[in-house]
Amino acid sequence: MEGLELSGVLHIPTLARNLISVRKLDDVGVKSMFKKDTCKIVWGALVLMWGVPVGTLYKLQGSTFVHGCNSYVVLESGAENLVVSGEKTMMWHQRLGHIAEKDLRILHGKGMVEGMCNSSLDFDFCENCVYGKQNRVSFPYGGKRVKHILELVHSDEFEPVKVPSLGKSMYYVSFIDEFSRNTWIYFLKKKSEVVDRFKEFKALVENQTEKKIKVLRIDNDGEFCSKEFE
Repeated sequence: MEGLELSGVLHIPTLARNLISVRKLDDVGVKSMFKKDTCKIVWGALVLMWGVPVGTLYKLQGSTFVHGCNSYVVLESGAENLVVSGEKTMMWHQRLGHIAEKDLRILHGKGMVEGMCNSSLDFDFCENCVYGKQNRVSFPYGGKRVKHILELVHSDEFEPVKVPSLGKSMYYVSFIDEFSRNTWIYFLKKKSEVVDRFKEFKALVENQTEKKIKVLRIDNDGEFCSKEFE
């Protein structure tokens, strides 16, 4: 919200700071929540203001409301003395069930949305809309489960890391056995070493288990699709 207006206040010109009484806020149903290095002024599920400690007081963040869309919405449920001003598009977007920007513009054009300036019709990023509209696609069924080791091995090569290993390696490739979940990690100084590390891994596990790798599942990365690997 752009601003918050309180009625019934005392005007004291000689007072160095503007103070808000926590008790008065509590009387109209507005709660003050204090945690480490922060203070929130909350009405229901709506955070009206927040502040940071300055000395022995909490300083509320924001600035004095001077110009702009000067409309007001009175809070209900006993909060008749607390008035909210400067309603923004995001607040109406949330109140109308996260309505789309196009639909909100239609309502505004028909005069059905009050307290909103024409200049404030641009949407901010709404994280809840992003999460709410995501579709979770199920993974395709991979057939029957494996019953022995090395029947199915998963492998992936990882992009360069920010901090190199002690051996100055910037890449690594992993091999995971589907049945036992055993994992082997090989460090690489360059991507082209993937083929050589796979040869080492294949010789190691097949000699130890006296079994052969049946299926190697990859993500079709270029290192696994080279002519040498084929």
